Amino acid sequence: MTLWPLSGLLLAFAMLGQVQTAPGPQAAAPTHAEAGAAPEPDSVEFSFVPRGAGEPGWSLRFITDTRWGQYKVTGASTWAEVTVGRDVMKRLEQGTAAVSGVRCETKLKNIAKTGVKTITYDTGTSTAMCVFDYSDDAGLNETASTFQAIAETMRLGEKIAHDRRFDHLGLNADLETLMDEAKAGRAIELGNIAPVLQSVVDNDDLMDVVRRRAQSLMQDATLGAPEKK
Repeated sequence: MTLWPLSGLLLAFAMLGQVQTAPGPQAAAPTHAEAGAAPEPDSVEFSFVPRGAGEPGWSLRFITDTRWGQYKVTGASTWAEVTVGRDVMKRLEQGTAAVSGVRCETKLKNIAKTGVKTITYDTGTSTAMCVFDYSDDAGLNETASTFQAIAETMRLGEKIAHDRRFDHLGLNADLETLMDEAKAGRAIELGNIAPVLQSVVDNDDLMDVVRRRAQSLMQDATLGAPEKK
């Protein structure tokens, strides 16, 4: 049996003491799903079917980073272009968590039915969708109300465009309704119908009160126009 010199053993133990264990792999940062947060969507689409007979339904869809979208009344063959500001787009994304968690419809009973709402968020790798009438989630209700306020602007814009050509007497009531809805926050992003309002302002055949109301709304549309990215 070979005996190692004491000095050799001491040197070997000293060298072992200087060896450092290689660090193991570090834990990866938690993903959105692991952290319990919904991923940010690439696009969002919302459709509404009213409960009342004779009322048209509609759809709105947006690409979130460009804030560019389209609006269409149910049964129409074409989509109208729509843009919104950054703050409004943030409101349209507030329903992400509720939709991803499929907790959309309220659990309360005897809630008035206002219309069937379908919302879809697409992240590019996954899609979350749900159907509801009223939600217990404040963020989702805010999103739904914002979509409806955009749609109301587009609806009234189409009615103003129609009555400017075929019903001058009804035009004043249209503009008064739009002013009331905008003041209450039920019609937003008036810049999307600015060309229609301008056509009323420029029409010398219309009553002065109508043109003044359109001019006032034009100023609101300019102030509230979506900012460029």
